[in-house]
Amino acid sequence: NLKKRSSVLQSLKIARALLRMAASRQSIEVSYDLIEDMERKYGVLSSSLDELQHYCKMASEGGQEPKKCSSGDSKELLSPGKFSHESELRCRFEFLACILSWSSLRLREDQVSSLWNSLIKNAVDDDIRDKCLQWFQKLNAPSVFTDKALTAFFDCVTSLDFRKLTSAGLSCFAQYFLTVNEKNGMVE
Repeated sequence: NLKKRSSVLQSLKIARALLRMAASRQSIEVSYDLIEDMERKYGVLSSSLDELQHYCKMASEGGQEPKKCSSGDSKELLSPGKFSHESELRCRFEFLACILSWSSLRLREDQVSSLWNSLIKNAVDDDIRDKCLQWFQKLNAPSVFTDKALTAFFDCVTSLDFRKLTSAGLSCFAQYFLTVNEKNGMVE
């Protein structure tokens, strides 16, 4: 369904629930094996990232930009589908975090750059950008990024306009500053 871009949220929720169930009823190793198998057979990480980027592009271009409900709250941004823009992104983030955390899959440098452009640089508004930065902050960076991708992500974070930095942006910067410098032996 990711490749067809059909019933994406429902499919991601079901897949994440099945992986959780396998982990709780059997072991995390079973989920690990399932994700690794999904990657070998279907390229689940690339498919998920491609679909996320397609969704973000669709949400911000071509007259299909999400519209705010009457309250103006970004939680109520309406995506081109049935769900709020925030709900659409959250579901995709949770699935990505799941497959990255429970497997040997890692984000590469090119994937980080594409994610940054889709989620941060071209975010539909500041609230959504902050939600995306908070998601990146929650990731266990050393276990989800290759070394080059971690450095590339930190380069992206340092490209933020610090005059307009929100607390979410500052927290994300601080975390990745420490992570990169700890990894390089600059901070203990």
